[in-house]
Amino acid sequence: MGRYILNRVGISSLVVLGSMTLIFFLLHILPGDSARLIGGDNVSDERVAELQTQFGLDRPLFEQYLSYITGVLTGNLGTSFIDNQPVLSKIMLHFPATLTLTLFSTLIAIVIGVGLGILSAVYQKSWFDYMVRFVNLFSISMPSFWLGILLILVFSIQLRLLPALGSGTWQQLILPSICLGVIGSGLLARMVRNSVLELKNEHFVLALRAKGLRERSIIYKHVLRNALIPAITVIGILIGELLAGSVVTETVFSRQGIGRLIVDSINQKDIPTIQGTLLIAAVLYILVNLLVDFSYAYIDPRIRKSLVK
Repeated sequence: MGRYILNRVGISSLVVLGSMTLIFFLLHILPGDSARLIGGDNVSDERVAELQTQFGLDRPLFEQYLSYITGVLTGNLGTSFIDNQPVLSKIMLHFPATLTLTLFSTLIAIVIGVGLGILSAVYQKSWFDYMVRFVNLFSISMPSFWLGILLILVFSIQLRLLPALGSGTWQQLILPSICLGVIGSGLLARMVRNSVLELKNEHFVLALRAKGLRERSIIYKHVLRNALIPAITVIGILIGELLAGSVVTETVFSRQGIGRLIVDSINQKDIPTIQGTLLIAAVLYILVNLLVDFSYAYIDPRIRKSLVK
């Protein structure tokens, strides 16, 4: 088990290093002079030279890369070109809003997705099963910005029940959480349904039925636990994507989260903030998937025993 953990942590560390390298070079090989973008359209050549010296843009690219790697390893993600604020401080300022949205959206997706997935499998080929499958397909297919705008039109403009924009109160959290939770629940419900259907005719389930256990007890106490392994993969991907920044949803609802920070930084050509935010997003995504890998061993004893050998 310890060797498995070290192996996964080592692989994840290499992925983080690769992400850092890719983000750095992609942002620096794009056409255009960052100093001129900062200075504006009518900036003079003297001012461009001053900005290049100020932000270290006149140094060789590989030297900038080494400086960037060293800074990241010491917790320094650089300084914003726009307001001279530490990039890490700006990210930490916006991160709580994204974290709160992620937790509530994931909770909604799990409640709806797991619940509908189980019921759809239990009542297979019934009208309820067909309805759930249609709703799942619809939720997977709909764009988040379309659902977000629809929720604003109905609950904010027509019914005047909930605020449409902002991120200061719990009321402002409801609509974006529903938006992301409903979209995430479709894939989760489909995964749970398929997993339960595959396990319903396994030998251990037939043995439990032969012992006289009730079907509901078999489904909820024995089948569901085994069906959760592929579902956890979907949940991990969903959490990783939300933590990495729901750019479209946070923009639609004007939430000051990581996704909105990325959009604002791109509009302002703030390279260090873009670089730091993308790196934090990649690290969060990798960490969530690492935790998902570890959770497999906790849920399934067979995986745990295979790792101990």
